[in-house]
Amino acid sequence: MAIVEATILARIRALSGFSTTAISDADMTLIIAAALDEYSSFRPEIELTTSGTALTTVKDQPNYAMPTGALWIVGVFWHPDISDDESLEDLYFQVENQSFDALHPSELTIIYQRYAYIRKFFQGRYQVIDGEIWLIPTPNVSGNKVAVLFATAATLAAMDLVSDNLFVRLCSGLAQVRRGNDLTSGGGFRAGSYRVDAQVGRAMLTAGQKELDHVRVLLANAYQATSQGARSATPR
Repeated sequence: MAIVEATILARIRALSGFSTTAISDADMTLIIAAALDEYSSFRPEIELTTSGTALTTVKDQPNYAMPTGALWIVGVFWHPDISDDESLEDLYFQVENQSFDALHPSELTIIYQRYAYIRKFFQGRYQVIDGEIWLIPTPNVSGNKVAVLFATAATLAAMDLVSDNLFVRLCSGLAQVRRGNDLTSGGGFRAGSYRVDAQVGRAMLTAGQKELDHVRVLLANAYQATSQGARSATPR
């Protein structure tokens, strides 16, 4: 079942007891949006360009726009056309015509290493500079399609309520921190029998921050230090 905003709101309110008076639906919606942005930095959607959205090379043009919605580039499948490169052809010809002594097979290894160096030097590479993809070497022909693998923002519509439960916990932690800040900043306020205790706010703030720390470690597939001696680096 896909995650929907109404389900997240209901779960946070049920688990925390936050009423619409404590945190309005409008503010909770902003919290969910902020959580989605943070979640995307850990677990974005990964997309591959189609034939219609792939980069199309232009002769002697090295720089190209990033795909629409790309947060960062994961990979660029750039394979330059070297069929007309006479200098490269000469290099391969020289390597192919080398002979080696069968009694010394290590010489064959040297030849293979030379092939590898040639491929490494002439194979397609890329760099992201000033928000653009730069192809290396510069294309020498126009019209070649270059596929791009890139990260884009996660969406609620693409999430599953079970497999992406950490997102709901992230929202809940941010809501706790928000409510804790409210209670702390309003501590000592009294109106008749109504009183705001700053200590409650500090406790909620601490609990929310701990939950966020824990969830962020899980989202990053990282490790969290504990005080258990030899088990000081325990996956959470």
